[in-house]
Amino acid sequence: MNNSILLIAATIALIGSGCAEFPTSYSRIEPDKPRLLDFIYEPAEAAPGDTVLLKAVFAGRDVSPEDLTWEVSWNIRVNEYGVNTAPDTVPLEITPVAYTFSDRTSCIAFTFVIPDHIIENSSAVPDNWTAAIPEYYREAISEEYRSFSKKEFLQMIDLISASASIAPESIDEEFRQFLPLLLQCFTAPMQIYCRVDGGHEIVSSYSVRYNSRFASVPQLTIPVNHNPMIDSLCIYAVEKKPLMFFNPATCNYPFTRMPVSGDTVQLKVDEEKSYFIGTFTGNVDTSLSIDATLGNGSPLPEQHLTQWYLEFDQEELDDVAPSELMLITNDDFAAGQHISHLYPSLDHAITGCTAWIEVRDAFLNELYRPQGSMLRELVFRFEYEE
Repeated sequence: MNNSILLIAATIALIGSGCAEFPTSYSRIEPDKPRLLDFIYEPAEAAPGDTVLLKAVFAGRDVSPEDLTWEVSWNIRVNEYGVNTAPDTVPLEITPVAYTFSDRTSCIAFTFVIPDHIIENSSAVPDNWTAAIPEYYREAISEEYRSFSKKEFLQMIDLISASASIAPESIDEEFRQFLPLLLQCFTAPMQIYCRVDGGHEIVSSYSVRYNSRFASVPQLTIPVNHNPMIDSLCIYAVEKKPLMFFNPATCNYPFTRMPVSGDTVQLKVDEEKSYFIGTFTGNVDTSLSIDATLGNGSPLPEQHLTQWYLEFDQEELDDVAPSELMLITNDDFAAGQHISHLYPSLDHAITGCTAWIEVRDAFLNELYRPQGSMLRELVFRFEYEE
């Protein structure tokens, strides 16, 4: 379980010849190639029997529901190296439809139902479920609970979760003590496969667990993951160039803060200034590491990570070197926001670009933790000062 604890659910990997070649940079979107921006699951985690809405957002070449083939593996096995392998894959029985995210993207959406017995049938939760738990954690579970079979334990969790919100006092104290650890042990990963016409394949992971069934019980502290929010953005123009790092709380140079109120950013570019873009995120969940479930720690906030994508007008790219295009780097966290360095285009032929910011959450040392994500689009318009 060493490596599997660090696995983050809902990680999106682009594989295959159709998506492995990026002639400029990973963040660059090319108009003649379909490019996944985000898989947004609502909710970010589910329990057996729940219905989930998936929105797949693409940029670059337009994508329609007919261009995509969907499959699923409800049973993921983790090998001795901590790598997920899918022992069986079946067509995903869905009705995908075109969904509006923005005029500059293609969005395909559909709902699917989590099978009632996905955890019971999951190879990631072995029949001898206690043998898969390191001895330190295994000995923390009472002998009575360790004697239950996988099926018996799932039946008990299902039964107690159905009545927990109605009669929380009926929950056994010992069960209440070990529940956070047991919910991690009985988490089933799954994977959805999307093949874009032409050979481009996307693999997206998701996790199924019972946490949400106990979330409404005030006597319990059971973490449930939600999608992060992108609350607001702002541009900082700092009167110092070059400037590699910026913290608005400690910066010694004059700067101007320009809030981003809509989806269009009018940016006056002064080559004597350094530019940064700040992103404020919300909906920060707390969670428990597997150690903390045994009382060796307390709930901690998750971490939010950002990724920027940029697409330029193809007609403006003639004779413009890739190194002269606008670039937004990965961020640092300062003054309560994610600060990314924004390098304006060095060629004045570029009058703007479309940008997308993806925010995803992460938390270390939680077994098969579901991952949430969110996406926002901006349109930059540049005005260059002499």
